[in-house]
Amino acid sequence: TLQTDVIARTRTKLLLQFPFFDCFTNDTIKALALCLKPRQFCAADIVVHAGDFGQSMFFLETGTVQVVPSNRSTVLATLSAGSFFGETSLFLKKPRASSVCAVTSCDVFELGKADLFNELRRRDIDLAHT
Repeated sequence: TLQTDVIARTRTKLLLQFPFFDCFTNDTIKALALCLKPRQFCAADIVVHAGDFGQSMFFLETGTVQVVPSNRSTVLATLSAGSFFGETSLFLKKPRASSVCAVTSCDVFELGKADLFNELRRRDIDLAHT
């Protein structure tokens, strides 16, 4: 449908910010774009918590977030629209190293590990050979 095409086109731009997706076909990227779940956060909300075992990564569409250690003593990075974070949770079974806090209201899209791997499996894509 037209609505699906518009959603896929706008979300595809976010996915393509992450170099991991460079090797996939346009059809695969479109399918993954349709898996993205919109989320909204207010200023001061914690988007991800250090120490949690994450199951997703995030693409920042609008707003600003800060990456901070668990004690929030310093700002490790400030990210704005077009940035992504949490990607290591898709590939490693390790707790998140940092928290990510919204500085302003934010619109993000979340890509779950299960959605990613289910879509790749459905398309017979083996990451070991990609």
